[in-house]
Amino acid sequence: MTQTTQAVILLSRGGYSHAPQKQLNKVVASLQAARSDIFVSGAMVEKGEPSLPGALQQCAEAGVRHITVLPIFFPGDDNLQRWLAKVMKRWHSQWHANGVTICLAEPISEHEAMGTAVVQALQTPSAYIRNVGETPPENWATDPAGWSKLPGHSHHVIFCRGPRCTAAGADQLSTHLRERLKAHKLTDDDRVLVAQSGCLYPCNHGPLMAVYPDGVWYGDLTEVAIDRIVQEHFVEGQVVEEYVRFTSFNAGASGA
Repeated sequence: MTQTTQAVILLSRGGYSHAPQKQLNKVVASLQAARSDIFVSGAMVEKGEPSLPGALQQCAEAGVRHITVLPIFFPGDDNLQRWLAKVMKRWHSQWHANGVTICLAEPISEHEAMGTAVVQALQTPSAYIRNVGETPPENWATDPAGWSKLPGHSHHVIFCRGPRCTAAGADQLSTHLRERLKAHKLTDDDRVLVAQSGCLYPCNHGPLMAVYPDGVWYGDLTEVAIDRIVQEHFVEGQVVEEYVRFTSFNAGASGA
């Protein structure tokens, strides 16, 4: 990292492919090239990494003293904007970052520059605009046959990658889960099918995941919890009660 006391974290929303990360990296590089006097980093509010707390931590550990977070996703969300301020303050309090100033900028979706960017995009050379009527994508009339089939599986895991679980560490835990499943050869057909999701709602128990057909909702997950769930639940067939927060039979309960 270039020695500087100021940083900007560009906050985006992730997805299920490499495209969001690639697009974010491009914007980060553009801003860094234009502002060599500051350190520019990227973070994902959901379905990607690093999380916002992770990016804040990286900046602070590198000696940055003033951090501005700029949400660059579109459209914006007032509730999410308020929650981002909470996440930042919680990190600031937990890390005891008394010497670090943290600021949350107005989201880019509210800035007049957004309209300017749209106008400029439509004024680009025609090479950037594709006539799909004349040059359609390959096999445009049909979708892959595999999209009509349900992969074989014995357990279906719904792993939350919503904003709150991501901020609580779901970004790294999802990678850890994938690695542990591969190590136990549980990613083949008829084993464990993992689907990442948006918010599953009981956010105060995040990071969390639901396992079916057992109807078990595991919460407050850690790497140790993931290790035990993979070994004891998926390999040995025993629910790990210590991390169960809900089941499909007591979904209305307040949880442990």
